[in-house]
Amino acid sequence: MDNPILREIRQIREEHAAQFDYDIDAILADNRRPFAGGNHPRVSLVPARTDIPTTRPEVQPATIEE
Repeated sequence: MDNPILREIRQIREEHAAQFDYDIDAILADNRRPFAGGNHPRVSLVPARTDIPTTRPEVQPATIEE
């Protein structure tokens, strides 16, 4: 089955990888670039419930850092 949306996504991904000579570290660095140094709030994705026992006592509920 030929899906035109997937075909387009794969073409874009291929062109992006080719720009960096298929170097995965360079591709990932480029993908992270728009998020670096932004004014976006950072969210900790640890469980919000504190009544569940955990083997990692240093884990805190999710918070938004500013």
